[in-house]
Amino acid sequence: MSIQLIRATVDCDGCGTQFHTEMDNADDLPDGWSLFDLATDYVRGGVCVEGGLCSVQADMHLCPTCTTAVDGIGDENHRPTRAEIVTALDVMAARAAHR
Repeated sequence: MSIQLIRATVDCDGCGTQFHTEMDNADDLPDGWSLFDLATDYVRGGVCVEGGLCSVQADMHLCPTCTTAVDGIGDENHRPTRAEIVTALDVMAARAAHR
């Protein structure tokens, strides 16, 4: 196959910045999945071209910066709600504005 890789551009649902994930052309598309589902799975797996770890939490696609802010909520077993994520990202934005 001549296609080397597929790159998805993702808008962070936290801060709005764009980040990218690259999908391996050797991956099989699971039954019923679209390329969008596969890209989401790569984001969920933390694969970010720009470096750092991205994530999908409470159905929000998050860049590495927002993922770091959200990972600070609770302990490692806690799954933050969308409201908790929005609050953590608001705090992060407020701190950045005061710098």
